[in-house]
Amino acid sequence: MLIRRSPLCSVRCPLSSPSASHCYRLAYRRVEKALQHSYEGRKQKKRQYRSLWIARINAGARAYGVTYGRLVHGMAQPDAQVQLNRKMLAQLAIYEPFSFQAVVHTVQTEAAVPLKEYPTFGLLQTSVTADVRPVARQPAVHLWREVPSISDRYFKAQQRRLDAIAEQQADTAAQAKEAKA
Repeated sequence: MLIRRSPLCSVRCPLSSPSASHCYRLAYRRVEKALQHSYEGRKQKKRQYRSLWIARINAGARAYGVTYGRLVHGMAQPDAQVQLNRKMLAQLAIYEPFSFQAVVHTVQTEAAVPLKEYPTFGLLQTSVTADVRPVARQPAVHLWREVPSISDRYFKAQQRRLDAIAEQQADTAAQAKEAKA
């Protein structure tokens, strides 16, 4: 029986009963395999994040009547002048739906991206026009209503902001009427 001393530990390991904690050869193979998996994992992480961002952008864009492909194609047109990467578009689609609606509206008007009508499925209403109003109360589609940590706090804060803007606009309109009279 051959006996080899492992440089990892001071224990003799017989080759007939290998264990990675005692045998340098097996430990070396496992470390090499772990390094290979970590290399592959770093590449897969980038792919998975990109697909997650695309799914989020697609869900947000369909709420305003545009598919992901049409939105990205419209953004690539020189007339659109929108240069946002997928990560930022996904963040806008989730946390700032009004800003995302403005981006979609800009792409639709500047790059002439046509609307696409979608059927209504249960609670999710997907056929929405992308008209931009001066004061919008809430987005017409609540894609993230089921996520309480994001939607409830966000929509309540957004409602307060929009109420303050509406009051300011009403005050300025009343002052303009008084100034004319």
